[in-house]
This record gives sequence, structure tokens and C-alpha cells, in this order.
Amino acid sequence: MTHGTWYEDAAVYDQAFAFPPDQEIAFLKELMLREGVHPPARILEPMIGTGRLVPGLVEAGFQVIGFDISTPMLAQARPRGGAIFRADAAHFALAKGSCDAGHCLIDSFRYLLTLPDVQRFLEAVAHALRPGAPFALGLELDTGDPPQPESWTSVRDGRTAKVTLRSEDASEGLQWLDATVEVRANGGTNKTVHSRMLQRRWPPAAFEELLRDLETFELAGIWRRSQERYPPLDDLPERGGPVTVVLRRRVP
Repeated sequence: MTHGTWYEDAAVYDQAFAFPPDQEIAFLKELMLREGVHPPARILEPMIGTGRLVPGLVEAGFQVIGFDISTPMLAQARPRGGAIFRADAAHFALAKGSCDAGHCLIDSFRYLLTLPDVQRFLEAVAHALRPGAPFALGLELDTGDPPQPESWTSVRDGRTAKVTLRSEDASEGLQWLDATVEVRANGGTNKTVHSRMLQRRWPPAAFEELLRDLETFELAGIWRRSQERYPPLDDLPERGGPVTVVLRRRVP
């Protein structure tokens, strides 16, 4: 077994999330169409990871601009297309208005642990987007309930990954995410990777306050994650849970 974070073993991470991205790509294409963003528009993806969503967007004719802090993750992402570079989400900079839309769908937002880092990130995203551009943000809102284990299995290229996630309270406002990935290959070597990372907890009221205080974005829609093709919710769900929030860069 190896320890650290699964971002250090990008091949294992990529195998853990090997399920098809069809639903997310369909949502992003529909969002772009609704917001008047058409190929070859430039789509920003902060914290891009292994670039799981890149091929679908490139195939649809979009230009993808993405970054991540993890060098192993970037090595997996770059062959999939797009203009990919290394940067810290709390300290990145792109030319003003250089992107036509953006997304960060897989809860990576919660790795920004302090409010100043969150604010710097959103300000940098807003700076990179042209006025009126949409930014889709996915995150797991805190439910206030005791954390429950989560698990799934993914299969690709003769390999099977069993993933188990467990959460544990850390200091105030933070929690530990423990991930175990067991990879089994037909006729190959089995491998287990254990990852431990801090995440920020976002109760619905705290996230609502953050949205209310944003000067560069306006709220364009809220959905339960995986239900983005249905009508949006009126407000953030009081009981928390996984959501996709679409922000729109304010027009000066």
C-alpha cells in the first residue's frame, strides 16, 4: 500500500474516475448553448486533474485551457488535448477576459481551505472570463450529519478500481477525506493507494453568504448534481448535499 495523496499517483486516480463523462459533457454543452457560448470558444477548467472532461469538449469544438498544481496529474491531462499548465488555484493569473466560459465540477473547490484563498480563486476566475461568461461550480454542501462512507467501482482496459471514501472532522470548518483505491488488473499486479487530504466544509448558509458577497459574479442557476438537465432549484438546498452552481461574470 502507498500513502500520501492520490494526486501523486495520477494513473490510479484516473482509474478511480474511469466512468464515462457523458452526463457532465452533455450538461456543459447545454450550458454553453444556453449562455451563447459556441465553438471554438475558450473554456477554462481550474484544477483540471487528469483532464477527464477535456476530450469531450475538444471533440465538440471547444478550446480547453486548464491548470493543476499536481505534476503527475498534468502528465495524464496533457495528452488529452487543450492548453494545460501548472498553477496553484489560489495564485493563478490569466489575461483579462481571455476565456469565454469555465467550469470546476468535481468538488475540487473544497481544497481551497481558507476564505482568502477562496476569494483569490474566484477573483482570478472572474478576471479570466469575459463579461457575461458562465462558470459552473460543483461542490458537496455540508449536511450537518455524521459522515457516511461512500464507495464505487470503475472498470476500464481490463482494470478494476474499488474506491472507498471516508470523512472525519478536522479543525473547525475543515474535514479529512480518506480515500482508498484498490486496483486489480487481469493478469497483472494489484495495487492499493491510500490518500488523506483536507477539505473545507461548506454549510449551505456559509456558501449562500459567499455568493451574496460576490461582486464580480451573479447567480445564474442552482441544481442538484446529476440533475442539471432539469429545471433549477429556487435556492440552495437547506439540507446540503451535492450541487452544481452556475455563476455568470457580471457585465460592468
